[in-house]
Amino acid sequence: MSTVPVTKHVVGTETAGNLDVYVYGDLEQIGRKPVIMTVHDMGSNHRSLVQFTQHPSMAEISGRVVYVHVDVPGQGDDEPDLPANYSFPTMHQLGQELVFVLDQLNIKYVVALGEGAGANILARFGVAHPKRCLGVCLIHPTSTVAGIIEFVKDKFMGWKLSAGWNPSAEEYLVYHKFGEQLAKASANSAADREAIIQKDVCVFFRIEGVGDVLLEAPERVAHGFLLFIKGCGMLSSTPLPGQERAGSFSNMRGRTMSMEEADKPRRASSASDAAP
Repeated sequence: MSTVPVTKHVVGTETAGNLDVYVYGDLEQIGRKPVIMTVHDMGSNHRSLVQFTQHPSMAEISGRVVYVHVDVPGQGDDEPDLPANYSFPTMHQLGQELVFVLDQLNIKYVVALGEGAGANILARFGVAHPKRCLGVCLIHPTSTVAGIIEFVKDKFMGWKLSAGWNPSAEEYLVYHKFGEQLAKASANSAADREAIIQKDVCVFFRIEGVGDVLLEAPERVAHGFLLFIKGCGMLSSTPLPGQERAGSFSNMRGRTMSMEEADKPRRASSASDAAP
């Protein structure tokens, strides 16, 4: 298997400072391949989404696109603490300034993929620059100021990334220790949450029974994401998992059946069918 080329770029912005950007793929293919830009959740960095995009279930997509992973200021690997006088940009500013990434890398438009706080940032990017964004896929989007829920998840995120922390165990420990406070915080944030995207222009995809969909259900997310990309007008020839086997069926004699034949009701075979 060939190694995907990775290049790091530092992109200067007007109000958000310098952004570390990691391109996974051949820069010369930008313009000939679809580009997917990602922004991570708080308490992590681009590696959390690299882990997902390199999952085997994403192989059909990853082999046909170029990824542009953006690190939020101060979240890169082994980065020193931000200066005491540093004014951290708002999510709105970060969303506005992501266009500088596209301009520096000569990218005309992208499909955006974000998780948590990164989803919020990319939603604002899509609203601010609709001509540069074909679509936005938001995972666990939030639209409120970080509170106790995000604070607690931030603490566990480092453990999860460094030690392979089980997401379900993480959720259990978070709610076991902070359950009452989290319930109050959830109730308050639900009342105060501001809508940043109209629901009538969105498609909602809910995966039940998991705490972290990217780690616990990557196959289902990949399936939904590929459908989303197809809906944006790209990767139309890329087969969905299992679709390559759906075009024809073979019976016991080896004859290829058409889709219409395969859909017709057929009598189930029994032991008496084999009798002479």
